[in-house]
Amino acid sequence: MNRIIKYLQINLRLTYLLIGFNVAMYLATIVLAGIFAGNTNYALLFLGADYTPLVLSGEIWRLVISAFLHGSMLHLLLNMYAFYIVGNFIERFYGRRKLLTIYIITAIFGSLATLIGDVAEFWSGGGIGVINTLSVGASGSIFGMVGVLLGSRVKKNVYEPQLGIDTQQLVSVVIYNLIIGVAINLIGGGIYINIWAHFGGLIAGFFLGLILSGINAFYIPRWRRITANVLFAFSALSLIGSFIALIGFIIFNFL
Repeated sequence: MNRIIKYLQINLRLTYLLIGFNVAMYLATIVLAGIFAGNTNYALLFLGADYTPLVLSGEIWRLVISAFLHGSMLHLLLNMYAFYIVGNFIERFYGRRKLLTIYIITAIFGSLATLIGDVAEFWSGGGIGVINTLSVGASGSIFGMVGVLLGSRVKKNVYEPQLGIDTQQLVSVVIYNLIIGVAINLIGGGIYINIWAHFGGLIAGFFLGLILSGINAFYIPRWRRITANVLFAFSALSLIGSFIALIGFIIFNFL
């Protein structure tokens, strides 16, 4: 038994667990969509999609849960492929606790940016349809991880190995993705890319990259250790509390 526990501690990556959560939530969406006569939007809304009117009414748990929901198989596969690559890289350098911190914190800021963007577009004449749009997906967190990598490259006075990444190439990838997202939104066609979530996650991730230290750092200042522990506790409590709120919401409205 001790060998099994030790094996799991060494080999079970949080990246895979988070991917599993995303897949499980997508399967739940499919099942619920069947109950709602094939209406995926109702299923996503019921399972915690980021929806500005409900968030403003107090359902702040949607800021977290929406990062585990996806609107289609293609949406899920694209995000999980990107997360598999970047998430594993982040986990090897920062460890499981900080990967969870990065995923949840950047998800929250991506959702908050969406909220701010919706309200701003509404007041600038975008109409009520702007704030009636559902937002789901892990892309805010994925952009957040890219932001962490960028932030880590500009830190000063650190005692840790340098990340083996090409900063210029990483910046190019971010710019290309944002341009493509804006272009798709301008073209229309029923597909909407949440640029606000991408920006929010990216900026939050950049600042986390300035703060967090890698697991192989030779020396970590006390303030960095305390900040990392506080952010991890907040992230873990936010994740647990959000799923408890989701279960309560389902029980109250469905059972």
